[in-house]
Formats: sequence, structure tokens, C-alpha cells
Amino acid sequence: MSASSQPFLKSVSVNTQGESHEFKFVKVITVTLIVIFVCGLLAFGLSAGIWHVYDIFAESTTQAPLKKVENDGSAVETILAVLFCGILSLGLSAAVWYYFQEFDADKNSPMTTVPSIKNDYSTSKLSVATSPDSPKTPLRSPLKRLLKNNSHTEPCPKRVVGYFSEWEKSELRKEQLQKLTHVIYLFVPLQENGTIDSEKVWADSRFGDLKNKASSLKPGLKLMIGVGGSDKRFEFRQIVSDDTERKALIDSITSFIVEHDLDGVDVFWKWPFKHTRISYVKFLRELRTSLDTLRYKMYRQDPYIISIIAPRIHSEFDGFDLEEIMRIVDFVNVLTYDYFYTTQKVGPLSPLYGGREGNVDRTMKYLTCMTENPNKLNLGVAFYGTTYNDTDSPFEKSLDNFWISRGSTTTGPVGTSWNQISSNEKEIAKWDNASRTPYTWDGRKFFTFENERSLREKIEYAKDHNIGGIVIWVIDQDDDKSTLLNVVYSVFMCTSDEVFEKEIGNEVASTELSIANVSGPHLPTTNEKRIVGYFTEWERSDLQKAQLEKLTHVIYLFVPLQDNATIKLDHNRTDNRFWDLKNKASSLKPRLKVMVGVGGHETCYRFSPILADDKKRKILIDSITSFLDKFDLDGIEVFWTWPSKEDRHSYVIFLQELRTSLNNLKYRIHRYDQYIISTLIPRTHSEFEAFKLEEIIQIVDFINVQTYNYYFTTLKVGPNAPLYGGREEDVDKTMKHLFRMNLSPEKLNLAVAFFGIHYENTDSPFDETSDDVWIPMSSETKGPYGKRWDQLTSNDKTIAKWNDASRTPYTYDGRRFFSFDNERSVTAKIEYAKENNIGGIVIWVIDQDDEKQTLLNVVYSVFRSDTLITTVPRQLSRTTNSKLPLNASCRKRVIGYFTEWENADLREEQLGKLTHVIFLFATVQESAIIKLDNYRTETRFLDLKDKAHSVRSDLKMMIGVGGISYSYRFPPIVLDDGKRKILVESITSFIDEHDLDGVEIFWVWSYEKVKLHYSKFIRELRESLNNLKTSKKRTEDYLISIIVPPKIATISGGYYINEILESVDFLNVLTYDYYFNGDQVGPHSPIYGGTRGNIDETMKYLAHQTSQPSKLNMAVPFYGTFWSNASLPLLDDSDEIWKEKGDAAGPFAVRWRELVPNSWNMSTTKFHEKSKTSYIWIPETKHFLTFENERSLAEKAKYVKEHQLGGILIWAIDQDDDDSTLLNVVSSALGS
Repeated sequence: MSASSQPFLKSVSVNTQGESHEFKFVKVITVTLIVIFVCGLLAFGLSAGIWHVYDIFAESTTQAPLKKVENDGSAVETILAVLFCGILSLGLSAAVWYYFQEFDADKNSPMTTVPSIKNDYSTSKLSVATSPDSPKTPLRSPLKRLLKNNSHTEPCPKRVVGYFSEWEKSELRKEQLQKLTHVIYLFVPLQENGTIDSEKVWADSRFGDLKNKASSLKPGLKLMIGVGGSDKRFEFRQIVSDDTERKALIDSITSFIVEHDLDGVDVFWKWPFKHTRISYVKFLRELRTSLDTLRYKMYRQDPYIISIIAPRIHSEFDGFDLEEIMRIVDFVNVLTYDYFYTTQKVGPLSPLYGGREGNVDRTMKYLTCMTENPNKLNLGVAFYGTTYNDTDSPFEKSLDNFWISRGSTTTGPVGTSWNQISSNEKEIAKWDNASRTPYTWDGRKFFTFENERSLREKIEYAKDHNIGGIVIWVIDQDDDKSTLLNVVYSVFMCTSDEVFEKEIGNEVASTELSIANVSGPHLPTTNEKRIVGYFTEWERSDLQKAQLEKLTHVIYLFVPLQDNATIKLDHNRTDNRFWDLKNKASSLKPRLKVMVGVGGHETCYRFSPILADDKKRKILIDSITSFLDKFDLDGIEVFWTWPSKEDRHSYVIFLQELRTSLNNLKYRIHRYDQYIISTLIPRTHSEFEAFKLEEIIQIVDFINVQTYNYYFTTLKVGPNAPLYGGREEDVDKTMKHLFRMNLSPEKLNLAVAFFGIHYENTDSPFDETSDDVWIPMSSETKGPYGKRWDQLTSNDKTIAKWNDASRTPYTYDGRRFFSFDNERSVTAKIEYAKENNIGGIVIWVIDQDDEKQTLLNVVYSVFRSDTLITTVPRQLSRTTNSKLPLNASCRKRVIGYFTEWENADLREEQLGKLTHVIFLFATVQESAIIKLDNYRTETRFLDLKDKAHSVRSDLKMMIGVGGISYSYRFPPIVLDDGKRKILVESITSFIDEHDLDGVEIFWVWSYEKVKLHYSKFIRELRESLNNLKTSKKRTEDYLISIIVPPKIATISGGYYINEILESVDFLNVLTYDYYFNGDQVGPHSPIYGGTRGNIDETMKYLAHQTSQPSKLNMAVPFYGTFWSNASLPLLDDSDEIWKEKGDAAGPFAVRWRELVPNSWNMSTTKFHEKSKTSYIWIPETKHFLTFENERSLAEKAKYVKEHQLGGILIWAIDQDDDDSTLLNVVSSALGS
């Protein structure tokens, strides 16, 4: 920057020395008024001259001079003169405005376009420096919009985010900004006290240049700042951990955004520490609250944007609570480049696939599975390359695709901007197919970079995997032709002709695009559909545990709202039914979520005055928070029927503050799951005006839509809950209207009524010649009256007719019209919900069902038979081109072994809860072929085949080859090239003959001498199955899995795990039988504790070795082990969970299904907190039994999810009981 510009910049900085923006604004207004005044004088002079000339002319041409007041012609002339001068003054005023704005732009200080906000955040509220008469919208010049080119290319349905830096030298071009949806300036400097150094920013010509060029492209282009930087890791740690400094930074960011009329902030913390996880979330949450408050103060339409950066290696995510963070931020910029950065290796800058040190695919799949919201992720691309000197090419290694260790003389990496890469280097570059990247290697100099081809592949990858955007590091490293940016723009869904091909309904829809303002449905936040049941205090029927087992959420109605803004249970009957629900639900947690409905029809009128009063609102929030904590509940439903338009704002504030309070409670009590908030909304779109639904849906977990009682606000007779038809609304009209409001379908629950309504003295509304299903009430009509499903007689159900227009049953007899839902109509509604990606069903009410649970069984069987959302509303006109089904990478595996030796029959309902089933075993013969040994084995295998094919199309059936008794035959076979080939061909032929999906190699265990040949065998098996896939024209790869031992020493000595992982789909880690040598007594499958090893040690070792936890399955046994004449090994005051066996006999295995028949008293079960295992100890006989039950399995499922493992393997499903008790726990917990 020139020295001459420095004094001017200081003179115009906001709230510092010299003129403020407000003062300069007054100058412009003053000059404009002067111009108008001068033009007014000119108009007056011209009109006076016209009058004078006209008089002279009149006197010379008439005998009697006319009086001036009668001279109509002069009046017209005067008006024309004034009009001419008025237009002239307008033009001159516009020129003055334009001159001042352009003069400002040249000096890097554009005029502020919003009222100034005092830079004082000593209180929690913002102080806006405006008068009571100040405009309620940001001040903007209408002439500015006319005079400046305010065009911006139509926004991409996906985000194209560009970082623009303060350190690069290339000038910013407006045409670059036109190809972005967001631009982020890097970096605003931080002072020692943790606040933004505004003076340095004002002195930065590149920031001013960006602001000026971006201003004309708003609102299509979002302008943001990056706060932090690569060198601010430790400063951030101090700031977010200290309440005072954290508030100071938040206030500083908020003030800076207002001061410069920005759209948001990117928090560039590289990387948070594990011990700052909670404080980082707290910082982001408080920043969101501050910016939301600012938004309301400024009457801004769009929310302010918050984004963060995320690392490329999963081991660097210890400092991120991603579940909480994703609820707060708008998107995450994933820095999927510099994979060499934390290694001592040489390799490609940004490999799409391949390599042990991580790649883009692995990073994005990890984050997709962690967040279940790929559309909030931006994939990072680098507009630069890196050079290593004095090294070998990494692309010559066959076993690992690429990446080699640095030599002692290796130097680098050294970065080179794309605009500095010579044309020769681009032309001579080779292509590495494994990593999908270009490179050069010449004279021991290795250069890796992105070019048009590799960039295009990454963008296609982002499109195919529903990833929400691309983030570019950095746009000012591109060349003058914007070569790389043009690739991003042209390929990444920014040109409608190329991409918008398929209508919604044919492919999976992209998820929430809040920044791009794209309407339409979102991908689900969970794979499991919700089945929510209301349970009431006023009904009489007893609650059955079997009902709760079919729900995902149960909501108790009601906890009344008191006049003093508190909530409480207020009489004995309520207490009894509430406690009955709690007790019966307790054993089903954490799968079943127990909530309470606050308000209700009788007390919800109290919401309005309470929410409008800050103090009362806080009392209510505190009371709800305390109630959930006291009774160990999972959430709350706000049951308010219905708010008025005047309540819209206070309702949103209440929900925001309630969310904050419950989040704070979660952290205070170290709760794993977030507390749930739901609301109720009406069925008719005219009533939606009382809700800010677009804002509410961002706060709550789901919304229950009351899609019944459509007669309620009419004077008509008609069906209670028509799916279609009628002029008085129907379910389809309600849901379509909500879709058009851009509400995520997966956050909505469609209500079904377990009751019917009848009218007396009326005609039937169902005229088969008309589409309308409603008729007016007559003066004689009585009703509607409610009737519970459990009160319906068999005759009511038998004589019912079906109305196809409304998709509902009804009876009409003797002028009595009765409308209700039955099995057929409920099925139709659930199929509608599935077809339209609706997130769940809510039942009013489960205690109105009959004793056989007829309607609930319909909901459960139909809605849970297909838990994955795979379509979107066909009624919407938006198009998309997303190819990744949700279960492709994010669904947890639930794998069940089914054996030839057990006696229990296989049930189809067991298979319906699995993702994979593996039959054990096809044995390996000495000749190296595999076969089913005997008639019994073949019979059970064929039974499994028949049932697996009929249950569900996505269930994968595999064959387990080997077995404990025949594993000794593997070593001589894999060591012999000829026999190894025979075994590979035999497995391939078996899979082809029986139309299977894959094979598991069940070898117990590989060892040092043969481990290289084991890897070779697996690689050759993969090649053979790939060839079979090609010949059969199969679309999916055949699956290969292997078993892995629980002991780390055995793994490290017998397996080249990373080489094997290149060919297999997953590893089944047999994390049980840690006692196997038999010299000690203890739990056979401990998560923690002990010196003989445990699950945590095994899985962390493998996750660290492979960097692919999603390929690891934890095994759980559906059997227990017991010892007789043993001492109790589990002592809570010791880390050791094992005791020497001594005189104890055992271990002996006992199946879960045999525990009760074998007289084990399950009521004496205890739970050992250290190892997270269940056991029974009988002092009299000194019998010690260790086994899995519902609680210990829930802990293991929780571990799988927390550590992002791929799934659970069950040994074996035919050891479960007839109620599938253990399988239900695993399936429900993992959402299979």
C-alpha cells in the first residue's frame, strides 16, 4: 500500500480518529441538498424568464393584454421547465452519490450500509445507535442499486467457497467472484487480548478491494472473514477456555461483521485439543446466539453464517464434538489436502483414493458417517502443488499404491501456486491411477499438484456423494484465465444443462442447503424412522411393555403449565400413569426415548403471557430443565394449540433459550445424547402463519403434524383424516404445503389417529361422482363424537366401506356417519410417509389401541420394514443429480453368524434385523476345495438361502470358509501356489453356484511364517471375484471379510493388516474369549479393564494401525461362560478384573437361550461398571457366570458409535431366545 493512502484510511475508519461513516453520510446528503437547491433556483429563473418572454409576445400580438393569472399556457410552460430542472437535479444528485461511493472505493473504505452499532458488549444485549424513528431495514441507497452493476450469476445449488488471502500478490478479479457462492477473507488478525485488530484490517488494501468488488454481487455472493489461522492454535485454546476472553472475541467478531456489512465468519482453528471439546462447542454456541441476536436487532432476513474448518485425518478429530457442532454451524470446510503434513512420508498432495496415510475418500466417508449430513460438508481443493527434492517417486510401490518414507537427504514439501507452475510441467505430468492425481518425477525431484483432470474427478466425487460444496485454497493462486476455478464452476452443478437431469423421486435428494437457499427436502439425520406414541394420563387402558418395544419415542401427556410459569405433575392418577410409563420404559433405554408433553389443551393458554415476559420465560425454561434432570427424561414436547401471530417471535426465542439450557444440562451431567425438543403444529396451512416454521425447524429435533380432526374448524361432515380429496384440506395438502415451505421432510412426523368420529342425523359425504369428501352440516346434525379404536365393535369394522378418494374406511347407517382409520388406511398413510421421505409417524394415542395392538403392529411392521429414506416428494419440481444412497457408507453393519450345529430354527424376523448373514461353515478339504460337509449342514444352508432372499433385497448373504476345526488346513494351501489357486477357484465357483454376495475367511489364526502368503491369497481371491463380477455383469462388488483375533500380539505377528485391507471389505474382530487359555477367571468380553487385554485396547490398536475404523466390526457373543468352585474376580476397587483360576472348573459355555431353562436366576444379575459386563455370582456354589445382556450390549453398541466402528458381528443369532431379545438390542441401537 502506498504511503499516501495511509492518512486517508485513518480519517475514514469507523469509530476511530477523523470522520466517521455517519459524518461522511451527512456530507453526501448536504451536498445533494445543495445541488437540488441550486437546480431549484435555476428552475425558478427559467420559469420567470418564460413568463417575461410570453408577456412581451402577448402584448405584441393582442389588442388587450391578458392577465397573468389567466395565462394557462404559461402555467404549462412553467411546469415543463420545473420538470426539466427536477430531472437535471436528480441526475446531478445521482452523480454526486456515485462519485462519493467510487471515491470511497478507491480509498478502500466503502460506505457503511447499516446503522452503526456501539462497540460496547458489556451487557448481553446489543446497543443499536439509532433513533426511535430509524428505519427498520438496513440503510441502502436506491440509486446505488441503479447505478452499480448488481448482477450475480445464478447461485449454484451447491456451495462454491473460495478463500482469498492477504499474502498472495495476484489481483482479485470480479469475474472470479461471480463464480463463487461464498468468499472468505484470510485472515483478520487477532490482538493479544483475543479481539480482532480492526486498524490492521482497515490498513489492508486487499480486504478493501475484496469488499468493494463483492458488494455489487450481493446478496448472491456471501462475504465472510476467517478468524484465526494456522499459527493461532494455542491462542484459541486460551480464548475459548476463559469466559471473559471468549466473550471478548465473540463481541469483537459480532462488531466487526456489523462494521463491514459481512455475512458471516469462518472459525479457522487448526486444530482444537481434546480437552477443549466442550469449550469449543460453547464458544460456537455463544457465537451463534450473538449473531442471531444481531440479526433480529438489524432486521436482517438471512441468518449470519458460521463455518469451521475440519482436518483430513480422523485421528485429529479428538477436539471436535461433531454432533453438537453440526447443529450450530452452517457448513464445515474439510481441508482434504496436505495429507503428507503429519507424516514422514513423500506422497501426493490430495489423493482421492489409495495409500495408508489417508485420502479424500476416506476422510469424506468418515465425516459423512460421523455427521450423517454430507451436505453440510465442503470438500477442500488446493490451487497449488508441492515439491520434494532428493527423493524417489512414491508411485513405484506396489503394495501400498504410493507414499514412501523420506530419505535422510529429502527436503520439502515446498509449495508452488498453480499460477507459477510452468506450462512444461503441466504438459509432462504423468497420471497416477491409484490416487487419481497428476505428478512429475525428474532427477529425484517429485512434484504433485491438481490439474483440470484431477479437479474434475474430485468435483464429480462430491456430486456423487451428496457433498454440499467445494472450498478452494485459494482463489488468488489460480492463473489469469481462472483455469481451475472454471473447472469447479462448470462441473459443480453450476450449469443447469449439464447437471439438472433427473427429477426428484428417481435419485436421492441433496440435503439442507441453507446458504444456497435451495428449496426442497433434506437427507435424514438418522437412518431410523421415528415411531412416536403419545401416552395419556386420562385414558384407562394399562400400558403394555410390548407397545413400548415398537416405539422409538414415547411422550407422556400432559405435564400442566402453572400460572407461575412452572410445570409439575398435579394429582395421584397422573403420578401413577407417569411412573408406570417410566418403569416399563427404563429397560428399553437408550433405544426408547421418554419425553413429556408440556402444556396441553387445558393449560396451553398460559404460554403466551409467559413467553412474552423475559423473567417468566426463564422460570419456565429452568422448570422444564429441572424436571427432565430430576426424572431422567430424554426430552420435551411443547404442546401449544395454537399460538397467535403475536407469539411468533417470542416462541422462537423460547425454543432457542430452551435448547441452550438443555445443552448446558447435557454437558453438566455428562450425558451422551442430546436432549430432544419437539413441537406440535396444526393441519391447515392457514394456521401456519402463527409459526416461524423455517426458524423453528432449525432448533427442534422434529415436528409432530396433527394430520387428523380436519373437521375441527369447519361446519362440515367428512372423514377424520383423509389422505387425499376434499376442499377442506387433507393429509397430502398439509404435507405438500410444508414441503413447499422448505421444511425438511425428515424432521416431520405425520400423525395417525387411533380413534374415529361419528355424526348423527346427516347424509353420507361420499358421493362417488365427486372428488369432494365433505358436505355441510344440517341444523339437525350432531357431532362429531370421538370413539376409540378399542371401542369399535367387530361389526363396525366388518361392515365398513372404503372410500378411494380419501383412502379411508367409513360406515353409514340410519343417517349415522362414522369415519375412522383401520389397518388398510394406516398402511396407506405410512406408505405415503415412506414415499415422501417423512421422518416418522406420531400416534394419537397408543392407549386407545386394542389389546392385540392391531394398529400399532401395522405401523411397526410397515414403517420399520424399510427404515432407509431413498426417495423424495415427487410433487416438488426441483431436480437433483445425487447418486449415493444413504446406506452406502453410513449404515452400521449388523452381521449375524448362522451355524450348522445349533438346533434353533431360523426365523425371517431375525434376518430382517441384519445387514449381513454369514453361514458357518463350508469346510476346506485337503485338496483345497470347499464343500458343505453333510446333509444337516446343507439343509440349514439352503433354509438360510431361501429365507434370506425373501426377506429383503439388501440383505447380504455370505459363506464362512474354514472354521475352528479345519483352520489347520489353511497354511499348507496358501504356501503352495497350485493349491492356493484351487482354493480361490473353488470359493469363486461356490459363490457363483449359490448366488451369494461374498465370503468370510475363518482362519484361526494366521502366524508369522505364512502372513505374507495370506495377504497374497486374499489379493488373488479379490482378483478372482472381480473377474466373476465382470463376467456376471454384476453391479456390486463381491464381499470379502476375514476374522481377526482379540489379542494384539497375535494380530501383529500374523497379519499384514493394511495390505489385507486393500482387498477386503471389513474385518470381523472376535472380541470375546479373552480368557481362552483357561488359566484365569474373568469376564469373557470386557470393554475396559484387566491385564489380559480388552475390547478397547484391541479396537484402538486396529484403528490406529489401519486409520479405517469403519472397516472394523466388533464381535459380541450370544452366549456366556461360567466357572464352578471359583472366587469372584470382579472387584470395583482394583483395576484387575481377572483372578487366577486355582481350583475352579471351567470355563463352560452356555447359550443365552439356555440361561433361564438351566435355572440361572436372572434377577440376581449384577453389572460391573469397570468392564461394562454383566455377571451372576452364587456364593453358595461359587458359580461365576459372565455373559451379555441388554445392558452390556447397549454399552458395546454405544462404543461402536462413539468410536465410528463399522458395526457389530454376532456369534451367533441361533443362540438368541425366541423373542430375539439380544438381537433386538443390537438392531435398535445401530439402526439396522
